[in-house]
Amino acid sequence: FKLIYKFLDRLNTDEKEERESDEGYIYKPYHSGVSFDNPHVVYYDENQVIVRFNRDVSDIEYVNGCPVLEREEEFNVVLVDVTGVDPNDFIRDVKKRDDVLEAELNIIGTGCDTDPTDEHWDKQWGNRAILCDKAWDYATGLTTLNPQIVL
Repeated sequence: FKLIYKFLDRLNTDEKEERESDEGYIYKPYHSGVSFDNPHVVYYDENQVIVRFNRDVSDIEYVNGCPVLEREEEFNVVLVDVTGVDPNDFIRDVKKRDDVLEAELNIIGTGCDTDPTDEHWDKQWGNRAILCDKAWDYATGLTTLNPQIVL
């Protein structure tokens, strides 16, 4: 599932279609055809929530009645299908459980479409030494990456 950098528990649950966070980001449900050209708009899958537990998740099939779609057992994280349930209500309710460490929206992201502009990039030994060119490809979406949850 998608990599997420911030916990999104301060969303305004009164507005269904568009929400603004304390950080100044606007959160909108993702749909095909959306434009990722505004860096202040964050899209999320309104049918999925990421939940991190304080225990093994290999046996978890359902979370609060919603089916588990995927598991990252190494991190005790599951991706839950919350179709038909408001994701913010689900997050609020699941966070009350003693075995849940965190729950958050599944953010949809896209890679950048830029390249380094330094004409001496290839001459810098440090960039080659730390495989910076490969990291750049990962960071800009030029290479397939299986992201993990960073908590």
